[in-house]
Amino acid sequence: MRTGLRTGLRSTVGIAALLGATLLTGCSEDLGERLAERAVEEQFGEGAQVDIDADGVRIEDGEGNSYVSGTGLPVDFPDDIPLVDGRVLSGVAVDDREARGWSVNVEVDDDAQAAFDAAVLLLVEAGFKEQAGLPAGVLSAQLVNRTWSVVLAVYADPSAQTATVGYTVGDSAR
Repeated sequence: MRTGLRTGLRSTVGIAALLGATLLTGCSEDLGERLAERAVEEQFGEGAQVDIDADGVRIEDGEGNSYVSGTGLPVDFPDDIPLVDGRVLSGVAVDDREARGWSVNVEVDDDAQAAFDAAVLLLVEAGFKEQAGLPAGVLSAQLVNRTWSVVLAVYADPSAQTATVGYTVGDSAR
């Protein structure tokens, strides 16, 4: 019995196969992509579709669940969640029968506290309410509105004098 995308993505074997095959791209990009796609499709079973290219990875398990990862903002990222100005380092979208969500990391040319304050202010101005600060040691907060729950976490890179603002977004009703 197959267990769906969420459990499948947690599978060490599937992820290891994907990463290992992708590393083969030094020999042949097409060969590495095909091997990685085949390994993941076998992990998820019949009906799974995998596409790996320079833009990222897209996996559909054949049961209506999908996982998309890349170096840009996911195309279906909610328009009503404002992001700080900066360079999107990575974006992930997960959509399955139980939940949907996104994870986006934005690099900014600012210190961590200023980046955190700007991110919180943008969300508050968009109608979000701060629910809770998260564990000490990381600048973080959870903000919600009627539709979305956003967890912010900001990390500094003192050597580059930048900070990365991480957004984890999910349905607030779930």
